[in-house]
Amino acid sequence: MTEFDKKLIEKALHFRRYDYRDISVLMKIADTNEGCKRLNCIQMDLEDLVRETI
Repeated sequence: MTEFDKKLIEKALHFRRYDYRDISVLMKIADTNEGCKRLNCIQMDLEDLVRETI
């Protein structure tokens, strides 16, 4: 995982749960598959939180 991927992940961790769709933009610019997978996990976790509140 590159430093750029780590910065993207750090940014994604500060997203509000209702902004989970915006993480897909970060996934598209990630340098590595590992970074993309980690961002996807964060996105899925936030989506789950949204679904729990509905």
